[in-house]
Amino acid sequence: MTRISKNPEERKEEILDAAMELFLTRGYEKTSVSDIVRRINVAQGLFYYYFKSKEEVFRAVMERLARQFSERIIAIIRDDSLTFRSRIEKVVDTMYHVLPVSESILMDEIHQEEFRAIHYRLAFQIAGEVIGPIAELLATLRERGLARVKDPKLTASFLVFGVFGLVHGEDDLVHDKKNLTTDTLLDMLSGLLGVSPEVLKNI
Repeated sequence: MTRISKNPEERKEEILDAAMELFLTRGYEKTSVSDIVRRINVAQGLFYYYFKSKEEVFRAVMERLARQFSERIIAIIRDDSLTFRSRIEKVVDTMYHVLPVSESILMDEIHQEEFRAIHYRLAFQIAGEVIGPIAELLATLRERGLARVKDPKLTASFLVFGVFGLVHGEDDLVHDKKNLTTDTLLDMLSGLLGVSPEVLKNI
């Protein structure tokens, strides 16, 4: 059988696709480099041409998942067909569905001590990427007279990293979806933006 030649970027993405699928369904510990190359029927040497180790491809997969998560959040923030409340609802729901496979074993693994550094680094990456779009939304609300915000970007940063602190803090209370709700966030935002919760609900 003639081997199909692919350009380097396409081949690298193919390896990432296979690695992501296996990490999401089997978890990090139960996925080997051999599993990844068997999934796409390539030699193990080809894997090591693109990635030095399983740890390196894992980091690349996590960075891809972080980008995808950021894109989902940003799309919601910029969706002008949604009310402010609907955007908050969708953002909250997305926050509890970070991975494309629900109840993935990988979600438990990335909260373990050995993955804490990459977990926090990617969380900060996501937070940094959504600050700009949130600042744009706050500036628009200010222009419409619907929010008392002196510095949209500074306020967006305070908001994003405040929620980041809640979600990634030591208190397990906020990790329960019943506690970090849309109404809870609207109450917090009303004080931060200088408007009543009712105004935010009706924007």
